[in-house]
Amino acid sequence: MEQEALKAPIVSFLQFIIHPDKVEPFEKFLERITREALEFPGCLWAYSFKAEDLSANYIVLSGWTDSIRIQEFEEVPRHVRAARMGEEEFFAQPMIMRRYKNFP
Repeated sequence: MEQEALKAPIVSFLQFIIHPDKVEPFEKFLERITREALEFPGCLWAYSFKAEDLSANYIVLSGWTDSIRIQEFEEVPRHVRAARMGEEEFFAQPMIMRRYKNFP
């Protein structure tokens, strides 16, 4: 991935630690949520990574036009249900979330 591809007014960083026995269903879940984000107005790009040294550690980076669009996406009922499902079924630890403006 080139640095030029990561430019965005707002970048969202998410880290998930998943229960080891839930990795396969989580990957399908993550693929669907990422696809939905990419289809949402204001999402410029989204990438997910699985840490090679920690098989249940995932990072998601997404670029957005502005923080209002991220908030709108987070408030879509389907996404609200998905976030709750992630917490209840997949996450071994609370999700870590950060937002960066004018990245890089």
